[in-house]
Amino acid sequence: MRNYTTQMDAAKRGIITPEMKAVAEKEYRTPEEIRELVAKGQVVICANKLHTCIDPNGVGSMLRTKINVNLGVSKDCKDYDIEMEKVMAAINMGAEAIKKLLMEIGFKSVTITSGEEHDRIIAFTSQLAHIVSSAYIKSPSLSKQVGFSAGSFKDLTRVAKLNEDMWTTLFMMNKGHLLNEINHIIKSLEDYRDAINNDDNDLLHDLLKEGRELKEINNNQNRN
Repeated sequence: MRNYTTQMDAAKRGIITPEMKAVAEKEYRTPEEIRELVAKGQVVICANKLHTCIDPNGVGSMLRTKINVNLGVSKDCKDYDIEMEKVMAAINMGAEAIKKLLMEIGFKSVTITSGEEHDRIIAFTSQLAHIVSSAYIKSPSLSKQVGFSAGSFKDLTRVAKLNEDMWTTLFMMNKGHLLNEINHIIKSLEDYRDAINNDDNDLLHDLLKEGRELKEINNNQNRN
């Protein structure tokens, strides 16, 4: 049973708490060293007693530098993709608490990667999707789609409703990787266009088959 109110209260009473032991192990110090720093007010241990799943960390003198990351959507910023990019950036920088939090709220896995690899993949999985959606919605047929559209139209246009200020900045910051993805999809679209324009049923069939098979392979990989 706890006979102290806070970490500082325990430290001043000479009590080494489980949280102090956890911080000491992370910081490569002895529990007594951490207790003394907490008692002097030179270290704070982030460990609210009401949070049962918390992983305690120490902040202050003689300890490793900690990075605080603010995440979340609001009425002014509702873009979940932006927040997920911030999540991945935080993980890449070594954020300690966020990975544990993500697993506890239902994430099946968290991928740790380099910043360069993150930017390369995000250009494909997120940024290109926004570019394609934004371009697709500009069709002159848009005003006629009511009564003719269903799930496919909804899926492809969902992210066209974006925050242009934020996405302009993100696109330009990652322009090299994003341009590679744009060039690749333009080449693929040209292949489809040429097959249709040349009445090449066999080529069109093969292109569609290739896309289906790649999607099936991707689905199987994601299930494993």
